Amino acid sequence: MLATKSLNTHSTPMDPAAFFLPIGYIAQARNTTLDTARDLSRDGAYWSPWRIKDAARWQKHVYALAGRLAQQAIHANKSAHTNNATRANNSAPTNSAIQILDVGCGVCVKLNQHLIIPGANATGIDQRSALDAARSLGCKATLYEVDLETANLNLNQHFDIIICADVLEHLINPDNTLALMARHAAPHTRVILSTPERHRERGRDCNSSNKPEHVREWAFAEFAAYINSRGWRVLSHRLCTKDDAPILPARASERAFRASLADRSPLCCQVIVCKPPASTNTSTAPNPSPNPTPNPTSITTTKLGDRP
Repeated sequence: MLATKSLNTHSTPMDPAAFFLPIGYIAQARNTTLDTARDLSRDGAYWSPWRIKDAARWQKHVYALAGRLAQQAIHANKSAHTNNATRANNSAPTNSAIQILDVGCGVCVKLNQHLIIPGANATGIDQRSALDAARSLGCKATLYEVDLETANLNLNQHFDIIICADVLEHLINPDNTLALMARHAAPHTRVILSTPERHRERGRDCNSSNKPEHVREWAFAEFAAYINSRGWRVLSHRLCTKDDAPILPARASERAFRASLADRSPLCCQVIVCKPPASTNTSTAPNPSPNPTPNPTSITTTKLGDRP
């Protein structure tokens, strides 16, 4: 049974009803991924060489999708400036770069691979340990420190593309990070959200977060209901592999899962592309981007298991 209690009536951020999780869902009680929650004297530096290398595998398809949407926005931006220059007595067009924000960018390995592209400026935000490692690796993005539990950062600008890949499941109250993204979004902004799909990752009977680092995990319909309930307009909702494994070979297993012939599926990462809430206050950014939106027909809802 899916709980549908709205945020403004729940008594605690841990109430599963506030996040459209099943009644009786058992979440983790704390966020163990914060720098302040780690015992460095016991565990050593979190971003060890093996972990940095491993980071390149995860959410590869999600970042590739963000890169494709960014290329669409760059193309639309160039076309708009060219048309404006033509209307202005054929003066030379002046192209301004689109702006990309990576929320929970980690050590920026995937950001560097997919989002450092001509015609775009990339910004990453995360906690200090991740940013220190990113800088040591020569990250080319602009980086800002933030605690995504409080998420009170305001960069006083809007972004054309915002990606938040497998971050929300780590947070006690992900509403704060959704609010941060809304503050930095204009009406044309495309936001890419990914998170594990609980039923495909843990099994249909899973009713708790079994991974200590994940406060909660959503099934497909639950995550869509949660994002919609916060005013975001979902444009597409898809599945992909959680790592760099190809999607096409996994579709047979996905078909078996949907036919109830299997309890898990390798397509266990869900990806939503959405637009910000209509109530987004564009006045919070003094210089909102003039870039036009990518063609919405290119990112409409697709079948489960299609490439994000």
